[in-house]
Amino acid sequence: MAAARELGVGVCNVRGYCTSSCGQHVWGLILSLTQHVSDYARLVRTGSWNQNESLTVLPHPIRELDGRIFGVVGWGELGRGAARVAEAFGMRVAIANRRGESHRPDRVELERLLAMSDIVSLHWSAQ
Repeated sequence: MAAARELGVGVCNVRGYCTSSCGQHVWGLILSLTQHVSDYARLVRTGSWNQNESLTVLPHPIRELDGRIFGVVGWGELGRGAARVAEAFGMRVAIANRRGESHRPDRVELERLLAMSDIVSLHWSAQ
């Protein structure tokens, strides 16, 4: 920011830019981590899947999202968009209170959000 200011370069947040693609990326990463698609694809590709006939115990646990808590830090357009998808998966959404803002009944303090959430999505930017 200091270098941009020295050079007279304006830096700003562009609201609404890439909102859909950012949300898709967020959920692509979440699903990759919780469903282990690449890990299971590797087992199929290498033939390891066929070597274990029973596969009664999956080597990579798949985490059910329904009923879990999705914590959001940064309740702007991107955070709200990610939360809508979380709700579509049956997740409960918790929103972090803004630092320095008086407590709101629909939000929780960051420390509590981190402790209670199964997944936390960060959409905060310094201004």
